[in-house]
Amino acid sequence: MASKTSMQNAQIPLGCQLCENGTKIQWKCINCSLFLCSKCKENHLKIKDAKNHTIVDFKEVRPEKQSKENLDFSEINCQEHHDHTCIFYCKTCAKFICVKCITKVHKGHDASDQEEYNAEINKLLEIQRETENKLKKLALSKTIPSTTNVPQFESENREVSKQKTEPNIEITRHFTVDLRNIHTVISYSEGLLWISDASNKVIQNVKLTNENTQVLSEFNINVYDIAINSTNNLLLSVVGETRLQLRNDENEEISYSEYNVAPLLTCSIHVTRDNKVIIGAKTQPNEQSAKRKVVIVMDEKGNNIKQYEHDDNNQPLFTFPDRLTSTNNGNICVVDELDASGRGRVIVLGQTGNIVQIYTGHPNVNSKDRPFTPIDILTTPADNLIVTDCNNSSLHILNSNGTIITTISTADVGISLPYSLALSVPGFFYIGCATLDSSPHFERAKLFEVQYSGF
Repeated sequence: MASKTSMQNAQIPLGCQLCENGTKIQWKCINCSLFLCSKCKENHLKIKDAKNHTIVDFKEVRPEKQSKENLDFSEINCQEHHDHTCIFYCKTCAKFICVKCITKVHKGHDASDQEEYNAEINKLLEIQRETENKLKKLALSKTIPSTTNVPQFESENREVSKQKTEPNIEITRHFTVDLRNIHTVISYSEGLLWISDASNKVIQNVKLTNENTQVLSEFNINVYDIAINSTNNLLLSVVGETRLQLRNDENEEISYSEYNVAPLLTCSIHVTRDNKVIIGAKTQPNEQSAKRKVVIVMDEKGNNIKQYEHDDNNQPLFTFPDRLTSTNNGNICVVDELDASGRGRVIVLGQTGNIVQIYTGHPNVNSKDRPFTPIDILTTPADNLIVTDCNNSSLHILNSNGTIITTISTADVGISLPYSLALSVPGFFYIGCATLDSSPHFERAKLFEVQYSGF
């Protein structure tokens, strides 16, 4: 069988061997040695005997390796007659068949034996290699002056590519707000934000003008978290409440919403791109029974859809679900606070509630003396995750499954104590900062708009 190795050059549009209609191939079944288009890949895996076959990206199959490794039909079991191995490949039906098949259903069909089949495959691969070499020469002839040395060009090109994709943030604007801390920041229109200072029980609606902030409205309420719903109204997780509260944008009145987690108390909120509402909830302080920490998914009408509380071993998933986000692939990502010092982790859950990943920090930033202190989490349009590590003045960039991509020191660009996050216009996001408890009483929190690239 062909091995799964890297191929650096682009795939060549040979025809799919199942539908045989000239569709560009994108996949190869290692077990059957079939070259497949995306549609036929899905159909192939629906066949009972092919469910466990290994299918790899065609770009990851090295032509040079394949040309030396011929497929052995005797290793393939017939899909119709399980006690027989295959001896022919039926071109008419695009499947491997045994001796019983050729005398019955496939009688009279165009079929190849093992030697003919491997010869045809190797011929296609030879055409592929020749075509790739021609394409490379053609590309170089169009881009490289005659006096340029080819290896030097390729080296410079790789360096330019690396520079373009290196994860980076750059401050584009910064503001000082009339709050001690920016525990939550929500962007609901260009230059219009909701920001909250939970320690001082203040929420402000602000407008950014150049490098100043204009407070449009302000009210006092003790909240854990805030979010914007599908009608642009503000959802509030109020301390000590079992229901989310709703602030109407038109009349500025605050009322109870349909999102009720009783007998639990709400703590964190996230509204998904398809307008589901995810709520982190906890047991009431005076509850005598086991302390519960739950993440609940609701539809727009407040009906419970899913609930996440225990892992496969019936152990609690969370200590305190402090912040939430979701990704396009259906994962729910939870910032789980482990103790009062702020030490925590990021738990990524799949749609079935399975733990996809538990991220506890990176040795480049974190250690026993400098534990991971995640506060807020944000999903980018590219479906990556940004996590603020407040006490270490860092951002941790993860993919949608919670695997580390890189870490970025915000201190290196002049941002200390990054706390909250919100998307701005495409390519930009906001970082709301905290102040130290020991700082002067007149010190005010900073808000930064940063441009990001490479993630």
